[in-house]
Amino acid sequence: MSDPTREKLELKGTALRVYLTLLKKGGSGAGPRAIQKELELASPNAVVYHLERLISLGLVEKDLSGNYKAKKEATVEVFTNFVIFFGALLPKYLLYAIFFTTMLLTFVVIYPYRPNAAVEYVVALILGLSACIIMWYETINIWRRRPF
Repeated sequence: MSDPTREKLELKGTALRVYLTLLKKGGSGAGPRAIQKELELASPNAVVYHLERLISLGLVEKDLSGNYKAKKEATVEVFTNFVIFFGALLPKYLLYAIFFTTMLLTFVVIYPYRPNAAVEYVVALILGLSACIIMWYETINIWRRRPF
């Protein structure tokens, strides 16, 4: 007997692409033919096979009209480091990296260098740059390891 948790960790290939397509569609869902056309697959039967696998994993549900929808409460280990932002799957740290970079640039623009407060200014710059470097490093690493 296969372990469903293990299968979730091994979600890859076409099944992962189908799941990502459903996530992008959001609440409206999609039918097998729409997914087939979007992913340029050979037949809707291949899509149905992967959709049924996703249903058995508890990641997708089928509504009464025959459309498939991604479950909002479903979690997959592959996606723990990503967030959906306006339909795009982005590394979680990207938002933090943008935030810290914006704060650092705002600091430099609003508070210009003053010789009488040089130590405090340098310390603030070092802390801001450190946060930016760490967040951008993590963002790039997550993006390189993405499964799609």
